[in-house]
Amino acid sequence: MKKEVTLAVALLLMITVGGVAVTLVSGSHTERSKSSISRDSSAASGGIVSQLNTPQAAQSTDTNQAVAGASTKEVTEEPQKELKLNTPAGWQIKESKTDVSTCDPSKTQTITTYKKGSQTLAVYENADPSGCDGGTIGDVSVDFAFTENSLGIKTTRQAAYAQCTKEQNATCPKGDGKVTLFISSKKQNKNPLNDRTYAFKVEDTSIQPDFNAQVNALLDVVDTVAFEASETVLP
Repeated sequence: MKKEVTLAVALLLMITVGGVAVTLVSGSHTERSKSSISRDSSAASGGIVSQLNTPQAAQSTDTNQAVAGASTKEVTEEPQKELKLNTPAGWQIKESKTDVSTCDPSKTQTITTYKKGSQTLAVYENADPSGCDGGTIGDVSVDFAFTENSLGIKTTRQAAYAQCTKEQNATCPKGDGKVTLFISSKKQNKNPLNDRTYAFKVEDTSIQPDFNAQVNALLDVVDTVAFEASETVLP
């Protein structure tokens, strides 16, 4: 009887111990599983963060910024307009000629001549009466600037004007029976409304005794020239 009780107790202890062992093993397996999942999750999270910081992602961001910048530039850039020249009353077009620019073959030049009595006004678009190298001169060469809205001309005036001489420049027209003025600008000869350069030549075959007064009168003609901007957008 004692042997049977002893065996029963031993069996019970074995079962209990076995149950604890199973529980511990199961618990260890559970902990290992949790640990494995935790490491896998961390690795996965690290992978996503790393992917966001890859050069490809940075390149994509730079591309988006570049596109945004280009779009902004396209929106803010002002279109070029066609300019129509309005001359003072009484002036009539004598001739208008358009050719390939002698100074820049990639552009076209237009020279329009107006006539009123003894006076002639020539408007040079993408051209200059002094030539590509500026070697040709008039009796007087005067600077000009566009008005603030770029639709008018403002010549530079002087108290007295020195007439050119043949000794100074062989192209000087002095003595040819007329007064010739060249009006151009090396600093601001391009009109921002249509991105084309302008220069002027005005002549008078009726020579006056007061040279300075005649020069100012001819410059008054140029100052009254005005541009009219149309809504036509140039290509």
